[in-house]
Amino acid sequence: MKTLIAIPCFDEMDAGFVQCLVDMKPVGDIRTLVLSGSLIYEARERLADFAIQNGYDHVLWLDSDIMFPSTMLMDMMAQDKDILTGVIAARRPPYYPCVYLSKGEKLEPVKDFDGRIIRVDSCGFGAVLMKTEILERMFEEFHTCFQPILGYGEDLSFCIRAKKLGYEIYADPNIEIGHIGKTVIHKDTFRRENVSES
Repeated sequence: MKTLIAIPCFDEMDAGFVQCLVDMKPVGDIRTLVLSGSLIYEARERLADFAIQNGYDHVLWLDSDIMFPSTMLMDMMAQDKDILTGVIAARRPPYYPCVYLSKGEKLEPVKDFDGRIIRVDSCGFGAVLMKTEILERMFEEFHTCFQPILGYGEDLSFCIRAKKLGYEIYADPNIEIGHIGKTVIHKDTFRRENVSES
């Protein structure tokens, strides 16, 4: 079994992410490929094509601003789903999970999990494992996998196409993914965080 770990990024990777990548327990034959550039969807398209052309069975998509458990790939492989994501919260308030159900024309974030893997309609691509055959079929049907559909990012656009082709998307809340954010530190930060000491 061959798995491509595909990492599209802008121009840098967080140190916490790199450590997680180094600590990841491998499953079968794996290769990691990083593509940087200003258009993430183009990097994803190239990575998808590489996976197809080189006979990979699975692609694990990782964003470079996440942290994940060392057993994540093993845990995902054990589920044997078409498309599977861990649960990742947004980096900005209100921090809802980046997994969605369709409500008419709108996508609503799934706010509650009871520990079960659930079927969802779309997800962010912070940590997603999929079968490469999905990418191949999508290129055949749509001539693209990640070209953004008007009003959606490349990740949700992929999910829309995958659903049209009959593939199912699952989210596993037991695979906890950290989303690395940024905080502005200034003189009031210390006062606010240490008010109990005065």
